Amino acid sequence: MLKVKSKFNTNLIYIIVLGFSLRIFQLLTTDNFFWGGDNLARIQIGETLLYSFKLFPNLDWLPLHFHLLFSNFLILPDKIFSPRLVNVIISTLTIIPIYGITKIYFKNEYQSLLASLLYACSFPIIFLSTMTHAEALNSLLVMIGIYYFLKYIFSHSVSQRKLIAISGIFFGLANLTKYESWIISFFCGMYLILIKKNFKDIALYAFLTALPILWVFYEQFIISNDFFRGINYSDHEVQKYFQKVSVPLTKRLDRVLLMFPFHSLILTLPFIFYGTKKNKQNFLEVLILFLIIVFFYKLFISDTLLPEFRYFYIHSIIIFILFSNKIYLLYTKTNKTFVNVSFILITLQSSFYTYYNFQRHSGGNLQIFDEGFKKSAEYYSNLKLLEDEKGRIFVDKDDTWSVHIWHIYANIKRFNSLGCSFRDRFWVEDTTNNSSFMKCFISKKIKYFVFFKNGKIQKLLSRNKFFMKNYQLIEMFSYDNYKVLKVQIKS
Repeated sequence: MLKVKSKFNTNLIYIIVLGFSLRIFQLLTTDNFFWGGDNLARIQIGETLLYSFKLFPNLDWLPLHFHLLFSNFLILPDKIFSPRLVNVIISTLTIIPIYGITKIYFKNEYQSLLASLLYACSFPIIFLSTMTHAEALNSLLVMIGIYYFLKYIFSHSVSQRKLIAISGIFFGLANLTKYESWIISFFCGMYLILIKKNFKDIALYAFLTALPILWVFYEQFIISNDFFRGINYSDHEVQKYFQKVSVPLTKRLDRVLLMFPFHSLILTLPFIFYGTKKNKQNFLEVLILFLIIVFFYKLFISDTLLPEFRYFYIHSIIIFILFSNKIYLLYTKTNKTFVNVSFILITLQSSFYTYYNFQRHSGGNLQIFDEGFKKSAEYYSNLKLLEDEKGRIFVDKDDTWSVHIWHIYANIKRFNSLGCSFRDRFWVEDTTNNSSFMKCFISKKIKYFVFFKNGKIQKLLSRNKFFMKNYQLIEMFSYDNYKVLKVQIKS
């Protein structure tokens, strides 16, 4: 796809191998791969397609990532390692279009390699690449779309229409992956109109990118009688969250600043725009400005976006490309020693800040789960449960998301479909609150408890007089303070 000199082809291969190695190291040395329930839900929806295939399996999310998971499970039935490995491969492949975009845009091999290297070694990107979210797939499709879009803009050959067709196809696929892609494909369409490209080419691009969106509207209307079900649901849920939980401006900004080089963005952005391109279309500069304006509008004004750094995934890639140009210009036109020292200091400070914030915000998301955690889940997954016992389990928790991962290890296909919901479990934070526990316990007919090593459920149960009087717990498994217990009514 990319025609470059063999010398730089070799260097690109080195960067790809480096990026893949760093991602594989993260994959093999961490267990806690779900940061939030969305990732778990994606796994489960992809798994349901094995039993009941649907083109549009979920109203709230776009379907392409679920079909990728479905294909993955057909080949590799493992639900823990294989989807993460697929994301690692996708994230690594994104290095190639990043290289190509930078080379077309700046026409400089060194800048192309630098942009690829920034992406390959970015700790937040590496961290996210080992999770089962849709951002990695979406970014790969968008970057390929942008690559062919730029080839079309800067090409003077007779095969221009073929390039815009390929770009439209990849943007169309991206539009079936994340709603954010709709904004980017719309921007590119407006850009074609502004630079007065051929009308037939614009029409072809519009058809290829809009067709998947129209299909999404159709499916959502057929299923729910609401054309905008997915978009409205997402925004409505976020607004409800902000109404219940006040997230101060400082905390929202703090979450945004997690990804290098965003905490330096205020300082670097003006320099990115100044002197980057002369007498050429400033496509990437205007695109990143447009995306940042939309991002901050949703985050701070409309309250329709949670302050999660993964929503800056595509933004970061574009910034890496533009940042590589500024680094190169500074390196070639100023004192090299000063630039080298400054860049090293910025990079070290960025890496430390990012790693520290990931540890602080993730609540232990970089940890390895111990043997008791895995053995208790394995034991439960091997139990021959009666029909009225399936799913009726209450799992203790020692941190916010470990319960989700335990369910995956325990091979519970429908997470809490019969047991207590995730929100029902927040009572364990307050050991004096018995009412919510008993409401969940009785209404859901809980049959099993799982005690974690550092959980609080044992203390709460011992203080609940009604429970202690009418029920007893039969210990079925115990290892390193992890326990699986069956509920039995006292005679």
